[in-house]
Amino acid sequence: MLAILIAVLLGQVAGPQPAPVADVRTLAPSAPRVLAEIDTVKVQGTPVGLAWSADGTIYLRVSQGKDQARHYQIATVPSLSVGQSDGAPVWAANYWTWKSGTAAPGDPTLKIDVEQRSERVKSVNTPSGAAAAGATSGDLFGASSGGEGGSQGIAASAVNSSMTSAIVTMRFKGQVVGEWTNEVPVPGLRYGWAPAPMGVLVYVDADTRLALIDREGHKVLVPGASKALLPAWSMDGKQIVYLQKKTKTLYALMITKVQ
Repeated sequence: MLAILIAVLLGQVAGPQPAPVADVRTLAPSAPRVLAEIDTVKVQGTPVGLAWSADGTIYLRVSQGKDQARHYQIATVPSLSVGQSDGAPVWAANYWTWKSGTAAPGDPTLKIDVEQRSERVKSVNTPSGAAAAGATSGDLFGASSGGEGGSQGIAASAVNSSMTSAIVTMRFKGQVVGEWTNEVPVPGLRYGWAPAPMGVLVYVDADTRLALIDREGHKVLVPGASKALLPAWSMDGKQIVYLQKKTKTLYALMITKVQ
């Protein structure tokens, strides 16, 4: 028995090919509503992927750790129903590829900038035990104290010790759409491209709000959308689903109309 509790039915999403969007400020995202609730304890995993097919099927991937996952398909036509599958369908893999890409589908000139850097974070520590007594052998926080001599040298090493953090930042039109510190980057976790040829990106901002941004850098917030994760567009470009974190183990699957 799946632990996704059906809350609201979703209408059919099939429609005409979306058109390019000149200015997202002309769009009027609706207040989000709940489609379903996802209990991570019962589905036995943490949500890591959402995709949306042309026939209205939503794919949900949950991670169970390294190389382990569960897969669910949420049908929306003619009514909302949920089923577990053996793996990710081909359409979901294709969707995730363009949704999480560094360039907009159909327009390679619209690119997300990726910056990789290292920062040294200073840590202040007070030596104790043998170090405080003036031991001069061995390493202290990765730095050798040999040659400095006595407790004064060790204390200086402790105060000035630091560790290097590897940071990966993704930006679009100056907005941070993803950032990871000492973690493996997961493109698409906090953003999703609209289907071609719209040229619009939906992303989660620093305040966990959901926002739309276009090719000129114009930005509009989705009203009431907070604690958002994994935003994904419908194939007609008229709706967005995303996850909203409710508690440590509970997410709500939300939907907003974009017209």
